[in-house]
This record gives sequence, structure tokens and C-alpha cells, in this order.
Amino acid sequence: MQKYLMDKNLIKRTLENGLTYYIYPNNNPIGYVTFSLAIKVGSAVETEEQCGIAHFIEHICLFNYTECYSSGDETHNGIIPNGYTNFDETVFKLKCSSTAKNIEKCIFILNGILQGNAINKEHIESVRKGIINEWYNTEETIEFIKKQNILPHILNESDYCRRMPIGQIENVRNFTYEDLVNFHRNWYKPELMAIIVCGDIDPLKMEAIVNKTFSTLPNNEKHNRLYQKISDYQSKRYTLNTYEKLDCAEVQIYYMQERYCENTISGFKQKIVENTANYLIERRIINTIKEAGLKLINLICIKNRFLRKYAFSVLDIKIKDNIQDILVVVLRELQRLYSEGFTFDEFIYCKDLFIQSINNNYTNRYILRTENLMKEYINEFLYDEPVLSLEDEYNISLGFINEMTILNVDSYIKRLLSSCNTAIAVNVAKNYSNTLNISKYTI
Repeated sequence: MQKYLMDKNLIKRTLENGLTYYIYPNNNPIGYVTFSLAIKVGSAVETEEQCGIAHFIEHICLFNYTECYSSGDETHNGIIPNGYTNFDETVFKLKCSSTAKNIEKCIFILNGILQGNAINKEHIESVRKGIINEWYNTEETIEFIKKQNILPHILNESDYCRRMPIGQIENVRNFTYEDLVNFHRNWYKPELMAIIVCGDIDPLKMEAIVNKTFSTLPNNEKHNRLYQKISDYQSKRYTLNTYEKLDCAEVQIYYMQERYCENTISGFKQKIVENTANYLIERRIINTIKEAGLKLINLICIKNRFLRKYAFSVLDIKIKDNIQDILVVVLRELQRLYSEGFTFDEFIYCKDLFIQSINNNYTNRYILRTENLMKEYINEFLYDEPVLSLEDEYNISLGFINEMTILNVDSYIKRLLSSCNTAIAVNVAKNYSNTLNISKYTI
């Protein structure tokens, strides 16, 4: 598969020990730099007894250094730390003013996380208390409860369902220092990690610092990183979830797909076709609901990527009332789209809109902010998403959009809407639960 050339201003290298690094100079905002450590390891690699340990390590790594550098304010002497743990990755971020002193501190912090020095025995109980508080504060929120209901449904009861990133509370209560060190030793391997630096910096000086600091990291034992498999659904899936308090009803239709490499010519073309199809679905459904005299709060059709090997196209609809009527209209219109496709006028309107958007982005290319670039480099490492210069992205996107035909979009829609890997979830307040029977509808 032919891969694209990267932005020529981006320095991307892999050290002999397997560690990847990305360095990109960007002065928006002026005087600031962001460091990130992205790791292809999350809760999915845990055993049953370890469930929650990846999240615990993320917390203790950041706790250790924010404690060391805390000056009584939220920025910890100019360094703003952040992080998250997901199923297939853990990501740390440090944002600061780009002074030599702050850069030195950030490199020191990242090195401590990589080497395991950040796992401080004296901080374990404080971190444990914080995670337990997070657990109890989170478990009562509607968003957490909805996730707990919907994820097993769309992940088809796979091992992912038993490895939620926040973990099991009983495990969190019992993790020992040795447990943390062993997990770190087994999984925090250079070949599974990338250092990303973007901001108002001298890229060559930064590369010298990265090489000097991280090239000596040992990588004596290669670890085979396997990813969980989600079996195909045996049939299309339905779930009705009820809640004591819910501001609005929701209809969510998920189409599970195996991920493809977007960092290729064919992958990039496919991404443009998918984005076009998602916008067309969104616009068609909104217009159809309005024509039926029904009201929406919001509707969006997006590609949701939170796993390394799988992605979900999601039609997410928020409704105040008339749930059953809107559900009938939506599913009927999706059947019509499968049978008839989009009109040529719809397709041309969307193409013109996309071309206008691309032209606007290119016109404003010099004000791209560091946080947007960081997301691209993190996603390139974790998900093989392309990193092109804005000039190349503009020219390639424009070329592909002009080449794209309505047949490309309709073919994708037929594959999507006919997939057995389709799930529909309806979230309603309890007083609606006896009036809906979603399993009688066809998708």
C-alpha cells in the first residue's frame, strides 16, 4: 500500500530501542509548547485481576510530578498536566510556556513515566483515594450509566466489555506497588510509545534533547501487542434503556466496521467518501423529520474512533417528544436511502460545500493551533491516520472530491446500511418505557 509523504516540517524518527518521536515547530500560540507521551496500551491488555491498573498508573504518574512541581496553583509552576486512559491507549500531555526551564522539567517528567520512576510508593494511597472518589462521583452520572448500558451492546459482549478503562473498584482498592511496577515493566515498552513535541521551539535543538534523553532506554524484551477481536453480530441488535432522569430522549444507530489504514491513497479516498456520506445522511434525515412536522433537538452522523481495530459510524438523534414517530421516520428513510441512494442535487450540494470548507481551511492555514496538530500526530501513531502538510492535504483532498462520483457514495451507503453489524439503542425516561417496542422495527 502506497503511503503518503509526511509534512516536510515534521520530524518523525524511531530510535534503535523502538521509541518513536514527532517534533513540529508551531508558534500558535506564541511562547508555548505541548509535550505528549502516547502509548499503545490501555485497559484492554489487563487481566481480570488487573482491571483498572492502566488507569491507576496514568493517575500515579501525573500525581507524582504535579506534587513535585506544585506551587499552590493549578498550573504547577507553568506546567499544565493532563492524561486519559482508553481501551487501547494511554496518553499523557504537558502544556507549558516554552522556557528552557519548563522544557527541562517536561522532559524529566516524561522520562520518569517511561522509566517507571513516576510510580512512587508513598503516593499510592493518595492516588487510590482519588480514583475511588472519581469512581463514586462518576458512577452516578447519566453519561457513565449510558456508557455502561450501550458499550456491551455495540461491543458484542467481547472482552472489551470486561475491561472498562475506569476499572473495577475492588481491584483499585487492592493494587500493590508490585502490581503497578509489574504492569509498567510488561507494557511500557519503547516500541509501543511515542514522544510528541509541538509548539514554539527550535526543532533541531529539541531533537537533540530527545535523542540524548531517550535513546538509552532499554528494550530488552519485545512484547507482542495483540488486539481484542469483536465477533460479527449474529443479527442486528436492539436495546431500550430507561433512566430516572433524562433531559431528552436519544436514538443512536451504530454501524460497526473494521478499521482500515487511512494513511494510504485508497484509505484517504475512503475517508472522504465516508465523510461525504455521513453529511448527506445527516442532512437527509434532518430534512425528512422537518417535512414530517416533527421537532429535533439535535442530530449528527459521525465516525466514532475509540478502538485500534474497529470504528463505529453513529447516527445520534436527540428528541424532546414524539419518539416513536421520529423513530419510524428515521428508519423508513434509511431503508429508502439503501434502495434509492442520494439524489444528484444532494450530492453536488455536498461536494460544493466540502470544496468551500477546504478552501476556507487552506486560507486560514497559518493559524492552525498547536492542540490541533498534537491530535493529528497522536492519531498518526495510535491509529495510522495521515499527517500531511496543509498544502498537500488541500491539493489531494480537492483532487479526490472532484473525482468522487455519486456511485462511490451510494456504494458505501449500501454496504453500511446492509451490514449485520448494526445496533440501535434508544435512551428514554422511565415514563416512556412502556410505550416503545423497538425490536419490531427494521434497520
